[in-house]
Amino acid sequence: MNKIISNNNLLAGILLFATMAYLTNFFWESWHAVYFYTGHLGRSFADWPIPDYVRLITYVSTVDIIILLTILLGGTLVWREADWFMTMTWSKYVYFIMFALTVAVWIEIKGVYLFSQWSYLPTMPTVFGLGLSPLIQLPLTGLVSLYFLRLIRDNNAG
Repeated sequence: MNKIISNNNLLAGILLFATMAYLTNFFWESWHAVYFYTGHLGRSFADWPIPDYVRLITYVSTVDIIILLTILLGGTLVWREADWFMTMTWSKYVYFIMFALTVAVWIEIKGVYLFSQWSYLPTMPTVFGLGLSPLIQLPLTGLVSLYFLRLIRDNNAG
């Protein structure tokens, strides 16, 4: 089993992944909420007090890292390696991307069409009626977080 972060423990690697995932998702959520969504639960983001907006972005970013950590856990069950994500193969990339994309599709269908929790501005590019930005968010922010985790590990190993 590979050691993470210059031969320390697996927990340190998972915490670093979660931190990177939180930061990238917080940035992404903050950016696309303003430019691509009309608001949340019928309220325009322009009408939200800043503390309420930050609380919402904090909440959804936390949900995003829980989803990404669930993907890591699922991969542990599939590959029977706790640190499977430290040595990525094509099958692992496909697993990660497809799992994240499937969850993103479900979240958008639920939020936009089933419960009308949010809607898109005309600036949102869509694919089959679903926003492109939220569809690529989880796969991309998860892969970026994995990249930085491995980059830090490799820099600390040398």
